[in-house]
Amino acid sequence: MIRVSMCQRNKSRGILTWYARIFDTETKEIRYESLGTTKKTAAHDLMLQKQSDGDFEKKKSDVMTLGRAFELYERSLELRGANNKTLKTVHTCLDKVRDLFGVPVSAIKKGELVATLDKATEGMMPSSFNTIKTYIKTAFKYAVTVLEASESNPADALRPRKFIKKERDFWTLDQIDRILDHAPNPSMRLLWAFMAFAGLRIHEAGKVRKEDIHDGFLHVVGKGGKPAKIPVSSRMQDEIDRHRGEWAMPSPSASRYHLQRAARVALGDEMVGIASNHRLRHSFASNALRSGIGLDVVRKLLRHANIATTMNIYAHLLDEDLAVDIEKMFRKP
Repeated sequence: MIRVSMCQRNKSRGILTWYARIFDTETKEIRYESLGTTKKTAAHDLMLQKQSDGDFEKKKSDVMTLGRAFELYERSLELRGANNKTLKTVHTCLDKVRDLFGVPVSAIKKGELVATLDKATEGMMPSSFNTIKTYIKTAFKYAVTVLEASESNPADALRPRKFIKKERDFWTLDQIDRILDHAPNPSMRLLWAFMAFAGLRIHEAGKVRKEDIHDGFLHVVGKGGKPAKIPVSSRMQDEIDRHRGEWAMPSPSASRYHLQRAARVALGDEMVGIASNHRLRHSFASNALRSGIGLDVVRKLLRHANIATTMNIYAHLLDEDLAVDIEKMFRKP
């Protein structure tokens, strides 16, 4: 016969997980099984369920496979109230190392785990890989510290993938003029102009109305709901004056589709890179810097919170300017 109670074994170490204390009245042996949660009510419910199923009558195996450890981890998330979307994401991420599910956690080597994950995520973007890595490391930490499935954690060897910065393509003012001339309708042209000549984001440009333009400024609600005033340049004013009729801004998806077509036709062999809505905003900033406008002014026009953001994106243009400017020192009068 066994008697089951609840306890927290590692509270002094800051681990608040609840355990089932299983006492065999015949052999006087005591063993513990993790209930996988720090919530007392959830732990109590799980203990009663396991007791009803007779799980505690069977002796716990000393060997826990990775698949079983991950299963218990996912169950603990569910008990803590994780929503279905989170649970699905976690399951998809952990499934990347499915080849190791049958291996005991204590037997998994660091190099083996790294190689398995690298193979499953070959060619994946760094951002996606790093998300998967984070979920896997968290699950392994649970297996080691809560389930006590291993004395060491092989996931400590997992490292994030670094982003390789690429110079972004932009269009010159002449190229933008040609693209605008191939817009399918006046509203599409005006939408593109707001991005190319005022630096608006696509969702900002799509919400502009006539009454938002007054006193020489374009008044928009930007990222994060922040209001902003953007000077209306003479070039932008030309496009506003050119537009006739109702302002019915196209959707971002329609804009992207027609922009790709217009850019291919207008630029021909000059077309390189991807024709996207954001490329128009990027071109606005690039052309501003190339014209000699200071970095901090461009930051304010783009409404970047930190100048480091502007610097990181446009560093290659600033380097080109430095190369040109330094030669000015040696020009003969």
